[in-house]
Amino acid sequence: MMLYRPIMTKDEFIAMNGGDPNVDHGMLRYPHGISKAEHRRNEKRMDIQFGTLHDLRAVYAQMLGMGYFREPTDAERLVTTARGHPDNQSVQAARRICTKRGVVWTDPKWEYLENQPVHVSG
Repeated sequence: MMLYRPIMTKDEFIAMNGGDPNVDHGMLRYPHGISKAEHRRNEKRMDIQFGTLHDLRAVYAQMLGMGYFREPTDAERLVTTARGHPDNQSVQAARRICTKRGVVWTDPKWEYLENQPVHVSG
């Protein structure tokens, strides 16, 4: 008997727990038009955000190791992307890759990917 484990990527976990997975060091540059005080405030905010991201990544790795959820397989990632809006270029590319690999993204067996229930306690 196979136990059901929810599927969750690291970015989904971070976003669900209040972090921003898109934060990077490039946001710390000193653009024209802001004062030094504003730059210092931005640096403090980013330090807090980086600390939060580091902590959330550690929690994600720990919970993944304990089996609370699992990462999606390559086929699941492709099918999830392929089920998007047909005008989107990434959706079109995912559909081409699915066709090339013989994955039928319209098959009802992939329905479990829709509206994944998230049961994460931390």
